[in-house]
Amino acid sequence: MRPLGGLVVLALLAGGVAVGAVLDPPTEHVLLVGDSIMRQTGPALTRQLGDDYTVHNEGVNGSGLLTPALFDWPDQLEQALVRTDPDVVVFLFIGNYTDDPDEFWAAPGGRRVRDIGSAAFSREWGRQADAAMAAIADSGAQVVLVLPPPMATGKLQDVVDALRVEYERVARQWDFVRLADAADAVGGPDGGWVARLPDSEGRLRYVRVPDTVHLAEQGQRLLAREIVPAIHRATRS
Repeated sequence: MRPLGGLVVLALLAGGVAVGAVLDPPTEHVLLVGDSIMRQTGPALTRQLGDDYTVHNEGVNGSGLLTPALFDWPDQLEQALVRTDPDVVVFLFIGNYTDDPDEFWAAPGGRRVRDIGSAAFSREWGRQADAAMAAIADSGAQVVLVLPPPMATGKLQDVVDALRVEYERVARQWDFVRLADAADAVGGPDGGWVARLPDSEGRLRYVRVPDTVHLAEQGQRLLAREIVPAIHRATRS
């Protein structure tokens, strides 16, 4: 058996096949694009996906699709796509914006978007989501677009509800986009905001931290568990 194994290795080398490529088969590459919710969920996603996947966590705290002064996502997304060559892009933004008038987003025609609760905000957000999908389409990657988690206040919930409408439209428009819903992961029975949810043993565990927006460790695990099947479906397509 030993000589045979050596012959196999020599044959592979003679044929131009790297032994490392045989011993270490390639993994699926997953690029995480988004804000702090995406970034903090990245480690749980990495653990749950396992060794068959290489996860590139590019989430940026506080960033949004209309905040280029903080982080220029169109430029950075293009670079990340080239750098990581992903099979799947997981896309999760909850609507971060700025309160600096000098950094308000300028809609076509030059009118500034001042209010995150306005129709102009969600409309421009949707336009930028479409632009991101166009960039990803050129890379050949599949997309898992994550609908935002529920929010604790009515004002913030109105914002994410409007973004969910835009994201659902994006998923209908781009056939390589699959949806995963953060409300199914960390929402209550009606999909609304809750601080705690029962774990597998029925014990109540915190899924949100005191700021009411970000996820506790249990929330990160639950959200990752919601996203993983969508990634599996995307890589099998």
